[in-house]
Amino acid sequence: MVKFKRIIHQKENRIAIIFPFDNKIANQVKSIEGRRWSTTKKVWHVPDNKETIAKLKVLFPESFTKKEKTKPLPQKRKVNNLGKVYVFISRQHIIIQLNKKDEDIYFLKTLTKCHWDNNNKRWIVSNDEETRKNLKQYFGDRIIITDNLPKVLNNPHPVKTKELHVFEHVPGRIKLIFKYDKAMKDLIKSLPYSRWDEKNNWWTTVYAKDVIKMLKQFCSENKWKIKFFKKEISLKKKRIDTDDVPNYRKCPQEYIDSLRIKRYSENTIRTYSNLFEEFINYYYSKKPFDITEKEIIAYIRYLVIERKISISYQNQAINAIKYYYEKMLGENRKFYFVERPRTEKVLPEVLSKEEVGQMISVTDNLKHKCLIMLTYSGGLRLGEVKNLKIKDIDFERNIINIRKGKGKKDRITLLSKKIIGYLQ
Repeated sequence: MVKFKRIIHQKENRIAIIFPFDNKIANQVKSIEGRRWSTTKKVWHVPDNKETIAKLKVLFPESFTKKEKTKPLPQKRKVNNLGKVYVFISRQHIIIQLNKKDEDIYFLKTLTKCHWDNNNKRWIVSNDEETRKNLKQYFGDRIIITDNLPKVLNNPHPVKTKELHVFEHVPGRIKLIFKYDKAMKDLIKSLPYSRWDEKNNWWTTVYAKDVIKMLKQFCSENKWKIKFFKKEISLKKKRIDTDDVPNYRKCPQEYIDSLRIKRYSENTIRTYSNLFEEFINYYYSKKPFDITEKEIIAYIRYLVIERKISISYQNQAINAIKYYYEKMLGENRKFYFVERPRTEKVLPEVLSKEEVGQMISVTDNLKHKCLIMLTYSGGLRLGEVKNLKIKDIDFERNIINIRKGKGKKDRITLLSKKIIGYLQ
């Protein structure tokens, strides 16, 4: 028996087709235009419109007959935007986003472990059977289960026709929002490293003077309005300090000694020990070897969501924790999965030839001039320049020997002939 259920999937009204596995029924479903298979819900679903419902009645008439006593497809209920309740369910928590209503807030405060996330403007409650039952009973059809909570329910900067909104995004990039216009779309696609964000329905591109100039010129020629907005500052939790927890613990000396024995660099030792120290004080009531894998993942989520750390910091924190459990305790190698945002492509800020030439020409000190010229021409890192010795420069072969560079690796780079006169 084929059953139907109205659902909202990826912000679209859809009809789920529920049936026990049967190749014949599956082939009939595949004949419907716009059908899709949901790997998360494990069900076929089709567009919720008159044409599709008519097609379903033809393909599966027995599911619509009164004899079978099947319930008719429920009518879509028009819900005011202010009444929608967006719900995201994780293993331990249920995250709820809705517009402010005093009666709703009063109800939420009665739920288990309810608290307000001021950074993201959302309510968080415990994910247990009683809470789920209470939420369903109170909100009913207002609930929209989603994998991606909307950034904001009410857009503080509504976009009008022929209006371009430019926002500060991640460092080195800007976010562009406008009502669909083919000419504007073509212009943005021609910009360097432009990318369409399908989830949030906006474009991002490189933040550069030439890009801003092109956007302003387009808006001026086509009678568009262009508005600039600064990035909203979000508060983040500070690192755990000695006053935040009772019996604050320093990083175990054996952890530091183990890193030194394995000849890790001083920078790595300092980074790992600081990160591991923060980790053990997050679970201050437990001994490090008693902390479970689930608790490790919960801690990484805390760093990402509440501390709002960068991706590189997140990777370093995972490596510092893995070192203790895998290298010191000898446990099997593990992979701690935490969802990560897609990294934006940010162009590096590279000085032009004219700017480098100007910097060299205004430097009177010969030693400083040579260091700048060596760094620029040889592509040296600051640490490599700092450790450079006269014996590392081979004037006969016109090469520079870099010893114990990044990752304690030696390498060779070219020595510019223009610098030889200054060095000798």
